[in-house]
Amino acid sequence: MSTMDADRRKKLVRQRAAAKSSLTRLQNFTETGEHKLHDLQVRYEELSNILSKFETAQNELETTDDGDYSLDRESFEQQYFQVKAKFIELLHPADNPGQSDNDSEHGSNHSSGVTRASKSYVKLPSIQVPSYDGTISTWLHFRDTFDSLIIQNNMLSNVQKFDYLISSLRGEAKHLISNLQITNDNFVVAWDLVTQRYNNIKLITMTYVKQLLQLPHVRRNDATSLRHLINHVSSNMNTIQALALNTSMQDLILNHLLLSVLDSETHKEWELQTATQQDVPTTSTVIDFLEARCKALELLQANQSTSSTTSQQSPTSRVKTSQSSRCNLATQGQCPLCKEIQRLYQCSKFRRTTPKQRHDYAQQIRACYNCLQPFSPSHICSRDACHVCNKRHHTLLHVSKEDVRT
Repeated sequence: MSTMDADRRKKLVRQRAAAKSSLTRLQNFTETGEHKLHDLQVRYEELSNILSKFETAQNELETTDDGDYSLDRESFEQQYFQVKAKFIELLHPADNPGQSDNDSEHGSNHSSGVTRASKSYVKLPSIQVPSYDGTISTWLHFRDTFDSLIIQNNMLSNVQKFDYLISSLRGEAKHLISNLQITNDNFVVAWDLVTQRYNNIKLITMTYVKQLLQLPHVRRNDATSLRHLINHVSSNMNTIQALALNTSMQDLILNHLLLSVLDSETHKEWELQTATQQDVPTTSTVIDFLEARCKALELLQANQSTSSTTSQQSPTSRVKTSQSSRCNLATQGQCPLCKEIQRLYQCSKFRRTTPKQRHDYAQQIRACYNCLQPFSPSHICSRDACHVCNKRHHTLLHVSKEDVRT
């Protein structure tokens, strides 16, 4: 990503600061004294313009500059939602049970400066919550914001909450509850479906651990890239710690490193085995799983070697060997060179050497030059001869004139 012009960056930072100042002035307004209804309504409508100005500058900084501006966005959004929630609270306060009906009839004011009569015709302002499309890394922010602004808002009915939920979801997340009718009872069902689908603490944890270990590059003597590194590590570590897991940070990092180098089949077996566990497993649990799988694979490989040795000689080949009076070995035995269960002339390592080297090796291990089997007093050799010169030695030991010259 290329770094933007310094003047342009300064201009965008000033625009963003101006939006934040406007938001702070609105926040100070909501926290001072009594408020008239119309003053609240006018200022509340200005909130969307402030958000738009901040988003315009912030988006350009994030997409065209190398700096890390994620903490600035997080700080602004937190303040923005607090101010918006305060406006909603002031515009639609709960009915004061201590006020008499006579006060209501004469339009006397509450301590907030808003009359009962005025509340009867005030239109509920629209609440803007962040959208969610199923991205794991943004679930916690969406869940906490929706719970604070919508679910905990006693002024909203379940039907209204369901409507806000439908309007804030996108893509797969919205499709998950699209078949439910918007009713009071179905809101609880819909929210449970969404939380059960995306509130996967293990997946969220490992996603942030993966992001933590994907460290950004730091350029020499460059404060901006160094700050980016610090923000990257701090942000991801704080998010993981906020999950309040029983598993240590050390185990989380080691788990990621171990699982990232496994083959797909072993990784799949691990995930299937631990899918129903609520807590993130410790590293010792991962090691125990790998140890058990290693032992199972060792047994399987030993059994496969035995089966392949038996199957290499069919009944027909055994009869043919007997009739041709080859070396009278009861079993095939182990290759003296590669230690595999096969004959020396079948060994690929032996075949890759030169005829002279093969001849020297046969002499070294005292093998029969004609059949390359271990020599013994009861040894009965094959009548076959070299396929090249028809002399009594194995074809693999034949030395040509070219081999002699080299």
